[in-house]
Amino acid sequence: MPTNSTVQHIIYIHNNIANTIFRNYKLVLLLIFCFVAANTFAFIFVYQERYVYIWDWAVYWIYYQDFGALLLQAPQEAFRSLAASVTQDYSYLPVLPLAPFSWVFGGSRLAYILAITNIFVLPAVLLIGWVVQCLDKCSNKPAGLSEFALVTLFCLTLHPLWAPVLQGRPDIVGLVVVLIILSIYFKNPLCEKTYGSLLFIGLLLSLIFLLRRWYAYWAIAFFPAAMLADLFRPQKAGSNFLVNVLLTLRNTALIGITSGVVLWIIAQPLIIRALTTDYADAFSAYKMSATFLDGLGRTVDYFGAPLLTACGLGLIILTLRKETRFVGAFFLMHSAIIFGLFFRVQDFHPHHFYLFFGMLAITIGIFLTWIYTRLKFFLVRSLAVASIFLFSISASLVFFFPAAHAIVKPWMFTVLPGRLPENKHFPLVRYDMDRLRILLTDLEGIYAKEPGEIYVVASSLIINDDVLRNLCREVQPPILPCSSILVSNHVDKRDGFPRQILAAKYVVLAAPAQYHMRPEDQRVIGFLARDFEAGRGISGAFHRLSNSYQLEHDVSISIFHRIHPIPEQALQELAEEFRRSYPDHSKLFTITPAL
Repeated sequence: MPTNSTVQHIIYIHNNIANTIFRNYKLVLLLIFCFVAANTFAFIFVYQERYVYIWDWAVYWIYYQDFGALLLQAPQEAFRSLAASVTQDYSYLPVLPLAPFSWVFGGSRLAYILAITNIFVLPAVLLIGWVVQCLDKCSNKPAGLSEFALVTLFCLTLHPLWAPVLQGRPDIVGLVVVLIILSIYFKNPLCEKTYGSLLFIGLLLSLIFLLRRWYAYWAIAFFPAAMLADLFRPQKAGSNFLVNVLLTLRNTALIGITSGVVLWIIAQPLIIRALTTDYADAFSAYKMSATFLDGLGRTVDYFGAPLLTACGLGLIILTLRKETRFVGAFFLMHSAIIFGLFFRVQDFHPHHFYLFFGMLAITIGIFLTWIYTRLKFFLVRSLAVASIFLFSISASLVFFFPAAHAIVKPWMFTVLPGRLPENKHFPLVRYDMDRLRILLTDLEGIYAKEPGEIYVVASSLIINDDVLRNLCREVQPPILPCSSILVSNHVDKRDGFPRQILAAKYVVLAAPAQYHMRPEDQRVIGFLARDFEAGRGISGAFHRLSNSYQLEHDVSISIFHRIHPIPEQALQELAEEFRRSYPDHSKLFTITPAL
């Protein structure tokens, strides 16, 4: 039996918790509202999808399922796999925090998207609200809970926040780390930071690179931007400017050394590969914009001029305030460096824009709080805030839902002319799922009679090797081993000669040839599709089966069965054709004798 003192102690703790919640009930209500709103939005979107997710839209979902199960069943093996994956382009690190969610809610697509929403999206928007509040305190105009709620809720309405999440990308985990770095950096000058803070920033900079490789651009740009921006910080009375500059240089070097040593110890092969690879050449197929201005225009089309205008006004406010001028300087320099470095390699895709989202959301938050605190009349303030929210919500609805795109977008262009967000990401729906499953079922039947590897000559969203492999994963238990569907080569200068076809017993061919990039960057698809369709070259070793399948957009599928070895002469002729197309990359198209 508990003693009276124990009971009194429990009552005391209960009363303290109750009083704390009562005093902060508005904050609790805000958190509950954010939780409900975010999860409802994600649920409505995913519930409408009927699709076979592929490539980056599927890879981390598969990791979420496989690594979560492995971590539960064999923790030691899971952490060995995690350590090994760190040196690869796609590691298990982003899904590690999501694993407990999979244990409770399972591995469905909905559970996966809700896991990202609750574990990454909600902390990110709360951190943005907190950083904005801290910057307002720096300017001696402290923001209250109303301003915090305003910024947090507005961030939840932004389409750049949600687009990668609803694509199944967990890249927003890097944004959470970025916001923690910014909160530490903004707190005090680099020259005044403790060794603990400097080491922690270095660790976090290495972490964002390990989470997603392209966050390296954010980390690299941090060093010059932070050093130069610190020159705009107000100096303490009696401090020596030259000494502060030297301390800033020393402390920045300490951050860089920490980050470099950590990465070298943990992921040495990855660092060597990054330093010795010409990514601008290897990823040239991913660059669609011909000029810098074209790339800038695509960026404006994605965010929309109104959001970028609000961002610019926030930057002006930060710059005009003496206490926060360094923040405006940091954001301007940091963003310019990132854009220049990244655009040299390739165009930005929705997840890459997380490199700028911290800056965008914080500056817009500053602009919103400035409006909210300057407009004294409740009605005027409410109308201004409601108008801003109405636009942001409308832009997101137009971005994500076909009905809103048809109804709301014309109204938006009428009320607010100019460059509004031009991109869209509707719920993914395929109308040929039944025919796709018939194709897989027939492949299973063929494989059961004569097992062999399968190579897919196609690279569009309609059909590619990932479509068949991931559809295969949905069959329980699978008759056809999903690993027997070989990984196809898709990008010439990245993947080289499609050697996997040498081991293929079966070839799945799409006609017309299916590309998701410029055909001249996907000759590894085009040359093979041409030869198999014409019955020449290496296709002479294969026999076309009578089965034929019609998918969306009049894409016809045929299956070829290899009946004898691929002639060496045909193989070398194909390799030579590739080498003539890429004389500077002959090593990529040098092959061993046929199997």
